[in-house]
Amino acid sequence: MTFDAAFDIYESHIKLMELIEFSPISYSAVVKVPNVEGGFGVEYGDFTRKIGVFTKKDIIDQYQYEIRTKGIPEPPQLTQFDEQIINTLFENFKDLNPKRTDNNVGRFLNESNELKERIRPIKGGTSICEEVSVFKSGTLGGLLKFKEDPNIYGISNMHVLSSYLSNRERPDILITADHQKVYQPSRHDGKALNYRIQNEETIGETVWKDMDPFVDAAILKLDEGVQHTSGLFNYTDKLDPKNISKYSVGDLCTKIGRSTRITHGDILSEHAAIRLDNPFHRINDLPRKIVFRDQIMTNNVADEGDSGSLLIANEMVAGLTFADINFDGKPRYIAGNLSKKSGRTFHNKITNVLDRIMIQGDEGMYPPKFEQFIF
Repeated sequence: MTFDAAFDIYESHIKLMELIEFSPISYSAVVKVPNVEGGFGVEYGDFTRKIGVFTKKDIIDQYQYEIRTKGIPEPPQLTQFDEQIINTLFENFKDLNPKRTDNNVGRFLNESNELKERIRPIKGGTSICEEVSVFKSGTLGGLLKFKEDPNIYGISNMHVLSSYLSNRERPDILITADHQKVYQPSRHDGKALNYRIQNEETIGETVWKDMDPFVDAAILKLDEGVQHTSGLFNYTDKLDPKNISKYSVGDLCTKIGRSTRITHGDILSEHAAIRLDNPFHRINDLPRKIVFRDQIMTNNVADEGDSGSLLIANEMVAGLTFADINFDGKPRYIAGNLSKKSGRTFHNKITNVLDRIMIQGDEGMYPPKFEQFIF
């Protein structure tokens, strides 16, 4: 089985997740499978566990069974599912559970309050929140520069740096505020550490945010006079700040975040999907559920409050951490303050994020040209 065939299977399961909105299936990912022709299959999970891996042979066998027993016509191409076949396939997912030879347990090095404190000069990996939040904490993933722009910017998730504000003209619809102030540390962490939230605790304001089927991302611009520094707690001396990582399944990776600091894991999939509640579904009638596609999936490398962290692979930035599957709970965004370990962590591809950023210039909004991260 070729990678293209595996990707066809992955796309089929994207459609399944969209059609069966409230099904137990919550994520799928193209993964390497030992002792399988072509080496690839699609891993599935529900709210409580990994169900198994579905291979091309499994799909063909299931089709043949359906054609023989129910007279369902064979589609012109393998990936042209109709809803009837999808629902029938779904009934058989839990019977598919081949043995796995890899150890999908993330390796947490330590946990610390260090990155939850007030940190000046500003650097990546630290606690932040937007001005409305009292209980939510996330991570300032890192700092970056754009070409021909003297400003310094920070990167995180939209669900970290956006909140809901009521619309006075239409109270049934909520809006997200533009140019929200950003606090470091978060208001929750500042309160826990007995900091008073004052003007000097803000470090900038949001200037761009986006949540679509590929990214959950936001950019903040540092205020004038806010000092910044390179170095994510002495880890990043060897990192390449000007290039974006090229990676593949099986590569080692590192996440640097507010809650669990430095954690290491493995890239399990370059093409993963996860279905989550849409926290902004009441804004302009957006759907209640959103399926994020083309994500990086790793084993357990993050906890709540690590949303917005950068994912590093091959000594370069590869992704932006935003969600996980908690095998003891359900899919979730990971900005918060609980402390449960999860089964899989999901990251936006940093290339998808950089391709979407728009910032304000003299003549309106424009797509800036990435120059470098500040390590």
